[in-house]
Amino acid sequence: MAHFNESPIGLILSTDEYAIAANVETSLSLPVSHHLIMHGNAQLVAGWMISVEGHVIFEGVQPTFVTGFAAVLATFYIFNLQYQDEVAKTLEFS
Repeated sequence: MAHFNESPIGLILSTDEYAIAANVETSLSLPVSHHLIMHGNAQLVAGWMISVEGHVIFEGVQPTFVTGFAAVLATFYIFNLQYQDEVAKTLEFS
């Protein structure tokens, strides 16, 4: 994302490590576009969720960034969605 001068906030949101889907939907203003929601901090990832159209649709089983990012890419493919403009270069390159 840094290479393409795109902000990570266009694709990745973060929350505390103990957040659940219901709390995330009410406490964060989730955007309409796809987002990966990471639990924890940069050093310790406790889990992840995927939000679409302002709702959490999936919670990950394996708490790694790689599985979360792969799941976000898969949802774009499965639902045949267009990449959001703010991170289109990064997603097209992936």
